[in-house]
Amino acid sequence: MWDCKCGRKYNFDGKKCKGCGANPPSSQQKEVSPPIKQKKELTIKISLKRGKSSQDKPKDKQQKKPEKQVQKQPPQLPPKGNRSKTSMAKDEPKVTQTQKKKATGEKQNTHNLWGFSNVILFTGSASYIDANDLPTLSDSKVQQNQYQLPPVSSNKWNHEVFMKLIIKNLPHTFASSHKWQFILNTSKNSFKEGERQFKFYSSKDSYPNTGKDCGKFVCASSFWDSKPSKYKLPDGKTEVVNTSSYMLRADLSKWVESIDVGFPVFSVGDCNTFHTTGYVWGYYALKKASNFFKPLKLAVINFDQHEDTGGSGDVIGSDHWGNGVLKELEDLGHGGLYAVVGVGNKGDVYIFKSKESKLDLGSLSNGNVNWNHFWNNGGKDINAVFVTVDRDCLKNHYTQWQDNSYFQDLKKLQEAMSDALKPLFNKDRKVKAYLIGFDITGLPENKFMWQGRYPERAIPLSSELWATIDSQIVGLRHKVESNLEDTAKLLCGKET
Repeated sequence: MWDCKCGRKYNFDGKKCKGCGANPPSSQQKEVSPPIKQKKELTIKISLKRGKSSQDKPKDKQQKKPEKQVQKQPPQLPPKGNRSKTSMAKDEPKVTQTQKKKATGEKQNTHNLWGFSNVILFTGSASYIDANDLPTLSDSKVQQNQYQLPPVSSNKWNHEVFMKLIIKNLPHTFASSHKWQFILNTSKNSFKEGERQFKFYSSKDSYPNTGKDCGKFVCASSFWDSKPSKYKLPDGKTEVVNTSSYMLRADLSKWVESIDVGFPVFSVGDCNTFHTTGYVWGYYALKKASNFFKPLKLAVINFDQHEDTGGSGDVIGSDHWGNGVLKELEDLGHGGLYAVVGVGNKGDVYIFKSKESKLDLGSLSNGNVNWNHFWNNGGKDINAVFVTVDRDCLKNHYTQWQDNSYFQDLKKLQEAMSDALKPLFNKDRKVKAYLIGFDITGLPENKFMWQGRYPERAIPLSSELWATIDSQIVGLRHKVESNLEDTAKLLCGKET
């Protein structure tokens, strides 16, 4: 600034006062360099800071450098309905023509075009019943009496019995507008240790006549035992406690790779003593998604009473599978994290990026879990999400696990789920995240499966209990169906 004789103050621009036209004082002229010199000095300083001066380079190289520009690909647009001014094209998954044709064929064969799949996975359980359910299970009085005995002593409890029961007791889940597929363990007494053979049914109407064999694996028992024996896995050297569905990770991953039920999947699993379904559908989802996300940065979010970490070694089970999914991600050249929400009766939240790294994010009961901050900092690169819900995180779950649940009802669970997922799906987030799968595992089990462990539990009325389960499945499906549809519509996107 300089003071002119006319009383005004003006920024020196190398010319005259804009008010009276007087020249600036000579001292001001000497102190300030002309703009062109200022620019030249700035250029030299920047070049020196990088270690080289632009004056030291040959003139012909300086002239050719601007010509070496990498031609950028046209921006990849997000799917219709998800476009926003802040979407970053480089963060969007891409779909090739070949992938689109394959996906179109899959979806025409398995479910409504551009919709997500609904799948029941029955791994091995004895479902909850009371006397009013017996006519549904059998017309024979002899067999009805057998179903009132402990299932572990019977060979009558198989997938056909299970299917009859749940189709009757979950009418809203199996509404005609939702096409379901079934992967069912065909073994008799299917929760016992040994080989589990599965059949696939493309719809409720195809059951039980047109099932196709869809592989097998060997597994420890899915029945909790206070004094479990040791069980040797198929490698001949690994012994595990004969409970909690322990098995070789390599065997289960091979089985997962053999099934194809569309993408993405909304799944319901019967037995949370086989909450290894978190690994099953998590691995299935990441294998499918890795075709479109380059790289895939996956968040596996488990709403559970227990941590369920571990599983990155040879053996996984219902209570240690989370790091197994991270290991599969790593082996495929991708990355991500495993989060568990609702641990214990305080609703603790933990984040794992490996078996050794455990971040305590707070507890839901204290209200100090800041998901928005986490997803925009430590989890800012996440572009895909897989969610699994173990029903033992809800009160009155009636499974083989303890009654230490944080969530009092479905509403509380949905609120916590919204808090965790909403920042990821926010259209203003730099990296758009997509839901690539959703699983609910842990239907109520026969009283003989848990009564010895929890004799103080009240015996519920079957119709009321199953009505609650029906509303929970429908409520959670409604919560995420639009996100799953968004992912399905990726296959409608512009080919690259």
